[in-house]
Amino acid sequence: MAAPLDLLPRPLIAPFGPEHRAGRSTPRAGGMAVSWRSWLANEGVKHLCLLIWLSLNVLLFWKTFLLYNQGPEYYYIHQMLGLGLCLSRASASVLNLNCSLILLPMCRTVLAYLRGSQKVPSRRTRRLLDKSKTLHITCGVTICIFSGVHVAAHLVN
Repeated sequence: MAAPLDLLPRPLIAPFGPEHRAGRSTPRAGGMAVSWRSWLANEGVKHLCLLIWLSLNVLLFWKTFLLYNQGPEYYYIHQMLGLGLCLSRASASVLNLNCSLILLPMCRTVLAYLRGSQKVPSRRTRRLLDKSKTLHITCGVTICIFSGVHVAAHLVN
């Protein structure tokens, strides 16, 4: 059964500028500004969320690495195990974060509740909830990468 056209997500701004609708093959000056605004309206929030997620991962890795590298309470264990301790503990903290986040964007009950509630006022936010698969895939790839880092750090020990 095909979805009604009213339920399909629509872009906020047309993906092509007025040049395309007029049948011109070359865009006028300012054509890139229209497409940039269109991209920002349609994909900007998703990329902002991914940037925040990436910053959180980098900050968590860096703070944990410095804690085990320079923390006075880990001085002797760091002397015995070396850099492998810092890398394994820092990658483990990133793994813990991503393993806790990987199922959240795919939980249909939570997404349906948020989409149907009055707490999500804008259409843009509802469309962001529809693009939650990107966060799920990104968390999965990060788990694979940092699992390799974690195992390699333990092999160095």
